[in-house]
Amino acid sequence: MTENSRLRATWRVMIPLCIWFVVALVAQLGLRRIVVALDISLPPVFGQFSVFLIYLPVVLVLLFVAPQLDRRTYADYGLDTSSPVVRNISAGLGIGVLSSGIPNLLGIVLGYGAISATFVRGTEQAVIGLIFAVVLAQLANVFLEEFLYRGILIQNAAEGISNWISSRTASIVGGVIVISVIFGFSHVIFGGGGGTEGRSLSLVLTSTLAGLGWGTAYILTGNLWFPMGIHLGYNLSNAMVFQPNYESVAFQFPTVFQIGIIHPAFWKIPRSLVSLAVNMALVVAYIRIVRSEWGIDDRVAPRVQELTGQRNGNSDPASESAE
Repeated sequence: MTENSRLRATWRVMIPLCIWFVVALVAQLGLRRIVVALDISLPPVFGQFSVFLIYLPVVLVLLFVAPQLDRRTYADYGLDTSSPVVRNISAGLGIGVLSSGIPNLLGIVLGYGAISATFVRGTEQAVIGLIFAVVLAQLANVFLEEFLYRGILIQNAAEGISNWISSRTASIVGGVIVISVIFGFSHVIFGGGGGTEGRSLSLVLTSTLAGLGWGTAYILTGNLWFPMGIHLGYNLSNAMVFQPNYESVAFQFPTVFQIGIIHPAFWKIPRSLVSLAVNMALVVAYIRIVRSEWGIDDRVAPRVQELTGQRNGNSDPASESAE
């Protein structure tokens, strides 16, 4: 029983990741072939719109395959429309903007950067179209990453870890850590990076720290709309509100504040650590306000309780059939 559940948990982590990489790669290659075949010159705005075109088929495939593979409903993943969706997304957006803005402002106050320009149009003439394309791309990106890494993979990883650890809390926290590290490496393997990080260990670490913050928001609420809002607010804020101006970036988005980099080291891991601290503090504060208490939500990985109970001899072995 233990070996079978370990194997199932392993494959239920690997299969969604393989779907993510394979479908996205096929969509990307297909889009490139179309552009080459048409022999057309595309404006920079299309680069952002293409992200939506590449990620959309991945989202659709995962939405179909994951419930079949895991035997879960969308609500089990945290896509519960009976919860206050608008409130969770709105609160998340605010936390995301603050977890981006506070570290950036701290960097300016400490002299690691300075506001070099305000209300910058960027390098694209069709500013409104570019903003729309960026938002559309980020909506697809955020939904995909939160549904995959937080909704699907944390639960599956926690179920696997529960075969070694007889604690639901430790199993779920372990799942958050493991999947956050995978999330960090995925940015190097597929997504690349920008600014001074590029495809580097620094990008792995900063993405891992972000994953820890968003994963914590998920397990404390059992709701994906909340970390989706945080992730979206953070990404859009960094892109078009408090935008570090790296010399290595040839294409600039429109932004409210453009930050000139004086000491690049701060804008890597130190800024991400401050962002994680702000994210954690605001998430706990929000949960205390709406629930008067905080802790891992009962809706996150409920099967882990069954598995740990079986290991400790406190549960009916017949419940294994639910796996």
